[in-house]
Amino acid sequence: MTISTRSQARHPLTEPDLSSPDPGSGLLGFLRTRAWLILALPGLAFMAVVFVLGFAGLLWTSFQAATGQTTFAAYTDLFHSVAFWDAVSRTLRLSVLTVLGCLVVSLPMAYFIARSAPEKRDHYLLLIIIPWLSSIVVRSFGWQIILGDQGPINRALQAVGLTQEPITLVHNEFGILIGLIHVLAPFMMITALSAMLSIESRLEEAAALLGAGPVRIISAVVWPLSRRGVATGCILVFLMSNAVVVTPLMLGGARSATVATMMYTQLLQLYDFQRGAALAFILVVLVVPPTLLLTWWGNRGAPIRQRRG
Repeated sequence: MTISTRSQARHPLTEPDLSSPDPGSGLLGFLRTRAWLILALPGLAFMAVVFVLGFAGLLWTSFQAATGQTTFAAYTDLFHSVAFWDAVSRTLRLSVLTVLGCLVVSLPMAYFIARSAPEKRDHYLLLIIIPWLSSIVVRSFGWQIILGDQGPINRALQAVGLTQEPITLVHNEFGILIGLIHVLAPFMMITALSAMLSIESRLEEAAALLGAGPVRIISAVVWPLSRRGVATGCILVFLMSNAVVVTPLMLGGARSATVATMMYTQLLQLYDFQRGAALAFILVVLVVPPTLLLTWWGNRGAPIRQRRG
């Protein structure tokens, strides 16, 4: 009994051709599956070299006295200084309050823009980005006028009879906080908006059909799915609020010093590079634990497919 040629033919879907090389194996397959890594290698190498060399130089300078001797004097002087610990506590306190203030201001705006008509989103984003066209010095000077003793806020409070004398709204931590929220809120809004735009509106409609109210939809649908973008915004705002110099100098003054303003004074006014480098290194150490915590919090509630991506 002979077998026909058709029955001897190999079905391409059930029996692969082992004679031909697998395009997904070997060097060619590695290059195809890791193309993104190859493209990112030059940038990663550049950033690694710049960061490692810069960080090593910063650490080395913090131990080098003006006489050329290696000493821990900068760190011991700072750790025994009351002004330094006041600046550290003020820096962390303002950073946390700035993150919370940006959350309150930015999240409703981001959700409104995400659910608005596509042709109107560009106009709303333009209104938010316009303040970036002006210098941070100009914006801080504007807040000096608005929050000043003769500014519109104090005049309005006195006009309605709430206060008899001007309230000190500037040259203190309140003035710094207002300025930081104004400067950094767009960063929070844009990162949250990018996450909310990826949430399909059908999910909210399905939750509404199941009887969920607006608050329940926000807490059970929108918030968990946008947590990763919100966490990214929190990290950006927290890091930048720790390192900003102009706003605390103009709206806070000498009595509201932060670690960044102390570093500015040591480097650019007193030319004490050892102590300035020590302050910079301490500031880096301070921001690492909160950054890792926010990263863990953002990934904790992210969907599995987002974690893998």
